[in-house]
Amino acid sequence: MSFSDIVLTVVGIALILVGGILFITGKQAGGKNKIEAFSIKMDVSNPSLVLIVFGILLLLAPRIMPESGNDKNFIDALDVNTNKTIPAEKVNNDTVATISKPDPSIVKPSLRVVLPPAIKGNYQLTSYIEDGETINAEGQLLISAARNGLYSFTGSLQAYVDWNDTVSYQYEGYLAFRGEKWFLKIDSATDPEWFDRGEVSMTLVNDGNSLAMKYYYGENIFVVWER
Repeated sequence: MSFSDIVLTVVGIALILVGGILFITGKQAGGKNKIEAFSIKMDVSNPSLVLIVFGILLLLAPRIMPESGNDKNFIDALDVNTNKTIPAEKVNNDTVATISKPDPSIVKPSLRVVLPPAIKGNYQLTSYIEDGETINAEGQLLISAARNGLYSFTGSLQAYVDWNDTVSYQYEGYLAFRGEKWFLKIDSATDPEWFDRGEVSMTLVNDGNSLAMKYYYGENIFVVWER
């Protein structure tokens, strides 16, 4: 309760007591009593009733009028415009929870973008192993950079068979780098035993000069290329 509310309450009680005493004792200010306000005249035969009514209104005034100061106290308690953490405290008999402003030093981690290695270029075959057996072969590989981690390639393979005969095959397809993983896709080949297996996962290691590939394409294949 503010000081002004206490004053209104005390005055209201006093008016009610005075009005009650006048009403009980029957004292009147003689004849008719006239009250004039805002150019309006009223005859009041018993002024004690007027005192009682005013007293009641004064008692009700603190409960009817809003307490503007409490709103300010609540805003001050939140203290949302500062970087400080305000401890919980009592405001209008209600506990205000601790509210802290977000720390600007905490930055959400950004998405990590993994760029595919630069593998485009011309390569020569240095090692070809199929199901653990080394194959005597030569080959060339041309890798061209496309987009979005996609590399197109054309390759040729010359393998030596019995009596020093050779067979030569041509291949075309692409290498895809997605989600930090490599995939191989052969779109066409002159190998009579070839058929499209779709994309196959592949382990690829590149040191800038040599390129090692390991994958399964009907057989376990491990090849090494050098620039």
